[in-house]
Amino acid sequence: MNADTRFIAEPVTLDRIFEVNAHASLVLEAARERMLEPHPRKKPPVYTGLQVAQLCGITKPRLNYLVGRPNCSVPVGRVDGKNRMFTLAETREWVKQINEEYVARPDGAEGLVISCSNLKGGSTKTTTALHLAQGLSLRGRKVLLVDLDSQCSLTTLCDRMPESEVQDEETVMPFFYGDEPDLRYAAKPTYWDGVDLIPATFSLFQIEVVLPVQASEDGEFEFWSLLERGLAPLRKDYDVIIIDTPPSLSYLTFNAIYAANGIVMPMPPEAIDFASSAMFWRLFSDLFRIVNLRLKRQNKPELTKVFDFINVLLSRVNTQNVATSVVRSWISAAYEDMVLPVEIPSSGVTSGKASEFGSIYDISQYQGDRRTYQRIREACDRFVELVDQQIVCAWNRGV
Repeated sequence: MNADTRFIAEPVTLDRIFEVNAHASLVLEAARERMLEPHPRKKPPVYTGLQVAQLCGITKPRLNYLVGRPNCSVPVGRVDGKNRMFTLAETREWVKQINEEYVARPDGAEGLVISCSNLKGGSTKTTTALHLAQGLSLRGRKVLLVDLDSQCSLTTLCDRMPESEVQDEETVMPFFYGDEPDLRYAAKPTYWDGVDLIPATFSLFQIEVVLPVQASEDGEFEFWSLLERGLAPLRKDYDVIIIDTPPSLSYLTFNAIYAANGIVMPMPPEAIDFASSAMFWRLFSDLFRIVNLRLKRQNKPELTKVFDFINVLLSRVNTQNVATSVVRSWISAAYEDMVLPVEIPSSGVTSGKASEFGSIYDISQYQGDRRTYQRIREACDRFVELVDQQIVCAWNRGV
């Protein structure tokens, strides 16, 4: 083609956009099927005896001794050649029974709600939510994921195709529209033992239209506390509820933050991400003040909120980028002790799994550089451990 040839854009009608939407959906479905061949559905990883022993904080000989005891109370797995293999469910049972660091939720304590939020797209918000859920499940926790993002990325990562496999009635929409008293109807198991999901569909954005209309028509309508009420009975069933929010300070995001006991904000150490995070908190503060002004005019008590923790997680960290250290210092100065003492490195391991609709925890045996995989896995494990410690502290404070 001649370098001087001009590209002429043709007008695009709505019908053409509808055609592109239909075509893109078909391509996505086909890509998903190819990525997951020969099995069209995702399957959880299996674990060797050594891996189970490491998750339990014991040696492999100790594991073999426990398996060989009469009346063994832990799953014995299955022998495959020279290895004893365990399913995910069996592995989680080992952790709960054998790992001395496992702390069960105290009697009377409710599960904690964690909102994974960021104003900017591409901040690893969704993969962070999934890694946290899977990692906590490997520490013996029962976790519920809630997808509030109409892009449905978390739903897709959990092996549900939003366009073809999820109906609007399975999402939070019936509850927000007043057709259900709470969200128990929507929580369903995923392929990953110990992690359930309330999925999303592309129609979820309609809530952002409905809620402000209701708020303007009904002065008594407390739009900000809907999700808190909907999740209340589920906090008795789950140790942790993790919400993946839209990349904007929307009505759904404000609901998620108001319902949350803790917030995790993943943030790549890049200038635009840092600026976006500052804008997030400014908009949140402004919206909080607006709500309180409304309540004040109605002679009602103002909203108050105390979070058990707020964590800023440096994610997708590229140490080769000369600007990383500068932006890291900005983040530390702005958020101080909210910044977690762990960073998730940028790596082809995580980006490769994302292209396969997977996560670092979906890998049973990594085929590439073992050291690279181990570096990412150890960082994710440390992040999960730090959050779990804060969950236990919150339980102890509340009991």
